[in-house]
Amino acid sequence: MLTVSAQAQLNFGIKVGASTTDIGVNLIEIPGNQTMEELKVAIEKANYGFSFGALFQIRLKWFVIQPEIIFNSSSVDFRVNDNIGKYTDKILTDTYQNLDIPFLFGFKAGPLRMQAGPVGHIPLQYVSELSSLEGFSSDFSPIEYGYQAGIGIDFFNLMVDFRYEGNFSKFGDYITFHDRKYNFADTPTRLILSMAIAIN
Repeated sequence: MLTVSAQAQLNFGIKVGASTTDIGVNLIEIPGNQTMEELKVAIEKANYGFSFGALFQIRLKWFVIQPEIIFNSSSVDFRVNDNIGKYTDKILTDTYQNLDIPFLFGFKAGPLRMQAGPVGHIPLQYVSELSSLEGFSSDFSPIEYGYQAGIGIDFFNLMVDFRYEGNFSKFGDYITFHDRKYNFADTPTRLILSMAIAIN
């Protein structure tokens, strides 16, 4: 173990990034009841997200292990309609702040890295304009899981990464109207571009 530790190269880094999210074109319909009109909630667009955090890289020859702790903020616009005209193409925005924890494994050859691994998303804060709709409430899981895979290029102490992220939960599974849960049909995916400064 001491021999392996002596041969391993350890790096700590600070990173920032931006992401685009693809949720697909989806619609959920909330049936009316005695106090609420029927609602249609559609995804208008997913806005660009930003992130910052820290990474710890363990490199043993060509093999790399890289856990990270990343604060991520993003938002989604919804288009809301009802059947009486109170809501006609009204845009409401949800904002999400999560702690993302990727744990990546990969290979490094010269300046090029290839990495993949699981990621956990822990919700920190949620601000929703959907809360103005009658009967709406939110119910987040304490952690949701996905995966990341991508390539990276190292220039001295600068690390540039481009990753694809998939998730195992369907988007909107936190949405509840009158104690009934809803979700959109697709699982969200992201493209993430980030830069980090490594400290040996």
